[in-house]
Amino acid sequence: MGRGKYPRVKNKTYHNKDWLYQKYIVDKLSIQEVANLCFCHAATIHRRLKKYNIPRRSLSEAHKGGIKSQESIIKFRKSIIKSYEKKNPKLRLIRNKSWLQNRYTENNWGTSQIASFCDCDVQTVRKSLKFFDIPIRSNQEANKLVGIKKRGKEHQNWKGGRINCNGYIQIKKEKHPFLNKSGYILEHRFIMENYLEKTNPNHLALIEIDKKLYLRPEYTVHHRDTNKSNNKITNLELWHRGHPKGYKVCTCCGGFK
Repeated sequence: MGRGKYPRVKNKTYHNKDWLYQKYIVDKLSIQEVANLCFCHAATIHRRLKKYNIPRRSLSEAHKGGIKSQESIIKFRKSIIKSYEKKNPKLRLIRNKSWLQNRYTENNWGTSQIASFCDCDVQTVRKSLKFFDIPIRSNQEANKLVGIKKRGKEHQNWKGGRINCNGYIQIKKEKHPFLNKSGYILEHRFIMENYLEKTNPNHLALIEIDKKLYLRPEYTVHHRDTNKSNNKITNLELWHRGHPKGYKVCTCCGGFK
């Protein structure tokens, strides 16, 4: 029996050792049948049996026990759904085809918007759409309804254009010749670049591109205290090529130390 016929609800009855023992040992339900009752995977029930030290039946014992009727399992699952619908009345709306079709097709609600309104999982909404044969929109169609994809400052996850990548701080810049694919540059290189441009614009480590000075790629910036996020200029050293095998460069004259 497929699990997509009914809304997906969280039923963690299998956390009760006595209930699990009653169903598996006394009532002689199989692991899969117990999993069907709890709307979970059979491996989840298997792990619980092992955790509670409930002995598993052999194949011969399992065959002797027989298989319980599917009707009793369906009734038990329906009772669980009804109990959750009492706690959350909005969950009934997902089982109403006219309401779901009106929100999804006519009002152009997304699955996440319906899920948040009904206080349930997105997968529950998708299963209900499939059950009522309501065609689910593709990603391209969903993006057309939303509009142009928001990026940068307009994105909901915008954090000021400053991210942490493997301990190094990267900042977002629109126009820079040495940006990565995402449009970010290492902050400590940018700080050293601005420092040299203000204090010594004729430094050998700088290169002029479109009438602006930038730090050459063959020069690296080293953190003195080994703290990658401490990008104070007093904590930065300019090196030629890789460090520590490279050469430390003077920020004043550009010579090697």
